[in-house]
Amino acid sequence: MTIFLSIALALSAAVLLIAHAMEAQAIREQVSGANGFVLFMAFYLSAGGSVLVALIAWIFGSFGLALGVLAFAVIWHITVFKLSTWALQRLIDSGKRA
Repeated sequence: MTIFLSIALALSAAVLLIAHAMEAQAIREQVSGANGFVLFMAFYLSAGGSVLVALIAWIFGSFGLALGVLAFAVIWHITVFKLSTWALQRLIDSGKRA
C-alpha cells in the first residue's frame, strides 16, 4: 500500500508542477486568455484523484487509512496551492516593476 500511495503522490505532484510551469510560462510571455484555468483544472483533477486513492485505500486497507489519506490530501493541496499562487504572484509582481 505504501508504494501505491507514494506513486499517487508523485503523480499528483507531477501534474501540479506541470500546470504551474505552464501558467508561469504564460505569465512570462504575457499571454492573455484563460488565466489560471490550467492550474485550476490540475488541482481539480488531483483532488478528484485523491478521493479515488482514498477509496482504494479503504477497500484494500482500512477506514482509518482512508481518512488519513483524505486528511493528507487536504493538507497537501492547500500547501501546494498557496505555494503555487505565491510564486505566480511574485512572478507577476516582478514583471510589473520591469
